[in-house]
Amino acid sequence: MTKWEVGPMVRAALWKFIQHCDFNGRKVTNDKLEDIIDRLQSWYCYAEYGDNADKEQSDAVYRAIRGGYFDIKEGRR
Repeated sequence: MTKWEVGPMVRAALWKFIQHCDFNGRKVTNDKLEDIIDRLQSWYCYAEYGDNADKEQSDAVYRAIRGGYFDIKEGRR
């Protein structure tokens, strides 16, 4: 995977996150999205989580949505 490439589960979760922000009057800029992807990839990296990294990354995004957040917070480690 390249630096800004995300798996299908993360892509779907990020789309829901963007919709969540938009619905609540917040705008997700490209810079913000790149920052979120960068943090997800470092917190839940493939080297540590292997095939589960995509699921862990998408779960973090869904936790933010359920929590009503407009940013991604590191959960489990």
